[in-house]
Amino acid sequence: PITEKTDRVPEARIDLEAGIVSLDGRPWHRLGAPVSWPEVEADAALLDPYFAGFAQFYGDAAGLQQSYWALLAWLYAAPFAPILRGAALRHDGSPLAYPVHAVLYGRSDGGKTMFSRVISRSMFGVEQMVRGTDFTTQRALGLRERLGAIPLIVDDVNRDRFSQYVPDLVKFDHDSGSGYAPILISTNRDVTAVTPDLRKRMVVCHIDGARPRAMPEAPARAALSGIGTALYRTYLDRFVPQLGELIEALAGDPHHPPDLIRASSTTIAEILTEALGEAPGWARPVAQDEIERLKDKPLLDQLAEILSQSSERVRINRTSGDLVVDFAGDHHQAARFEKLVPAQALKGRFADAVKLDLDALERDFGFAPSYSRGRSLGRLIARLLGR
Repeated sequence: PITEKTDRVPEARIDLEAGIVSLDGRPWHRLGAPVSWPEVEADAALLDPYFAGFAQFYGDAAGLQQSYWALLAWLYAAPFAPILRGAALRHDGSPLAYPVHAVLYGRSDGGKTMFSRVISRSMFGVEQMVRGTDFTTQRALGLRERLGAIPLIVDDVNRDRFSQYVPDLVKFDHDSGSGYAPILISTNRDVTAVTPDLRKRMVVCHIDGARPRAMPEAPARAALSGIGTALYRTYLDRFVPQLGELIEALAGDPHHPPDLIRASSTTIAEILTEALGEAPGWARPVAQDEIERLKDKPLLDQLAEILSQSSERVRINRTSGDLVVDFAGDHHQAARFEKLVPAQALKGRFADAVKLDLDALERDFGFAPSYSRGRSLGRLIARLLGR
């Protein structure tokens, strides 16, 4: 059973042939029908200060803001991801380019729950949330079929439930239907890493920031209580005509799938620019490969920190092509670090030491380390991170 608050499960369906979006079985929006522009401006005016506020957070504020913007672009387009996944499978392409799951993890008080609620409401005016304590694979799968295009929010999942249920939900998802809900999972602070086998199948956002105590919640609360659906209805009107082109491009070259995130973010950015009278600094076209790089940023951050503070813990052997990070007897920390390393760069973990592949680091991260007691590599990684 679902909690009393959500005992009625809403349902949204997008009928592309008829050009009708229905909500709970009734017509809700006809694609291409006029949308009140003052309402679009009102939605944009609420989102602008809300997103701008992320720049004031402690920690990696710029990265946090970029992650939330990328997640917005994914979530708006996610109801169409199953269609593109099906097209990819029909032409022997990979469905991994069109994920239907996303996860937010990182520091507490980073705005994860509030963001999930605001953006979900901005789509269809409703939200469907499952508490982390009630989350199971079967419950999530059952709800997503009933919700249709409405995102399913799974909030505050702890490490045990994440480890138990998320791999089954994500790794073995071979559904080829065209009308099931995207799933957005936010975690608590116990989840410190997402393994590479899950990262390649999901949109992964590491929230390395937290709201200052003195920072007012007014912009976030105003967005939550006042956001409407005019912005999203306008987005649907402009994005759906592009869907046929994306499917045609995918069928023509399934091994180089078109970028859904770029198409989505470009569409949203154009609407926001028109509604606000200028382009907001936080909204710009973002590509899928940028999101892929965000997934590995926690690894680079931790490597940079180790090299800047304890470079003696890093050993480089150019002959064997190894970079070994020693965790000085802390097996748990070594295990957490291992989860951050993509399969291409991981040679293995031996007790409290993690061995990385130098050649993979060069190719995947775009730098060629030279060895000078470990410090030259630290400077190179620092430059890569813009420090």
